[in-house]
Amino acid sequence: MRVLVLFLFVVITPMPNTTPYEATRSIGLEPMTLIFHAGKYEALPFEIRLMAPWYGSFDVELDYLRPWHREQISRLGYAIIREADWIQNAA
Repeated sequence: MRVLVLFLFVVITPMPNTTPYEATRSIGLEPMTLIFHAGKYEALPFEIRLMAPWYGSFDVELDYLRPWHREQISRLGYAIIREADWIQNAA
């Protein structure tokens, strides 16, 4: 009698982030970047849209953000990143 033993290995890999995100920048005394779900600018809270004059729009990869910014985007739908955070990330 033969016994055939099969091993099944399951490898779980994180799914790539397929949700598109957009960002827009403010120009003022304290430069900021607002990141949000693509096409959802009008759905952002009114106070956020009035925080600064937001200019331009560009696509964003969330892999380059800090974990707490990614968590804020998943929880609130947007994140505001001050320029000092970008400079610290680049260093």
